[in-house]
Amino acid sequence: WASMKNILEFERDWPNAKVVTLEENYRSTQTILNAANQVIEKNKHRLPKTLFTKNVGGERMGLFAGLDEAHEAQFVAERAQALIGAGMQPKEIAVLFRANFQSRALEEAFMNTDIPYQVVGIRFFERKEVKDMLAYVRLAYQQAGAAEEPAHTTDFARIVNVPTRGIGKVTLLKILAGREGELPSAMRQKLSALRAFLARIKETLEHEPLSAALTYILNGSGLEKAFREGGEEGEERLLNIRELVSFARRYDAREGERGALVEAFLQDAALQSDQDELQEEKNAVRLMT
Repeated sequence: WASMKNILEFERDWPNAKVVTLEENYRSTQTILNAANQVIEKNKHRLPKTLFTKNVGGERMGLFAGLDEAHEAQFVAERAQALIGAGMQPKEIAVLFRANFQSRALEEAFMNTDIPYQVVGIRFFERKEVKDMLAYVRLAYQQAGAAEEPAHTTDFARIVNVPTRGIGKVTLLKILAGREGELPSAMRQKLSALRAFLARIKETLEHEPLSAALTYILNGSGLEKAFREGGEEGEERLLNIRELVSFARRYDAREGERGALVEAFLQDAALQSDQDELQEEKNAVRLMT
């Protein structure tokens, strides 16, 4: 399996190996490389290497320590706003982040600051796992699993086989057509179990904090187990869901009736999801990993 010891002990394991150190960097400025070298030096278990470049020194770097992800994102948006106010074009600005789930706070900050932006990749609230969770919430809160009304058909169709329950397209069409009685007994039992789970979600939404209800959906549905068994991609999807739970915590502390808080959560998520997709030629800040 992957282990850093494979590299650190390579010369010991292969004493005749020739080591070629690649230290010249062609893209960054020396200012950035100096900072990178100082960070890397903190790692005592590494093969020695000092990066250098023939490029000019470049602008000085800045450091900002935010109180949380929202504070950090607001700083980034305000910095972009200041640059644009000084005459820089939005398309000349890029924001880089480590993992996809981190785009959520940045998207919200740029939207609140009214700065045009484009996520290079899939926007947070457009990611499949996020839309699946929101569908669970809407369906459970509004109807507890009945699929007869058109308003809930999309959400029901979305989550009926998420995670996999062995419910195929033909079975789904029979359910939506009101012919559920034609299904085998085992399939009807699966649907009954799903609707019972949706009813429990609704009860949780009515009595527990919203973030706790989302965590219950993640665990009770089997999604967390499926993500953990899904390798690197599954881990990334799980991080996105945890970011959604983090987003939901802001509603936990709000005053008001539970139903109103759930509605506000769904409306805010829909608002961010419905932002017009920017095309490549648009003059907008780029957000990307």
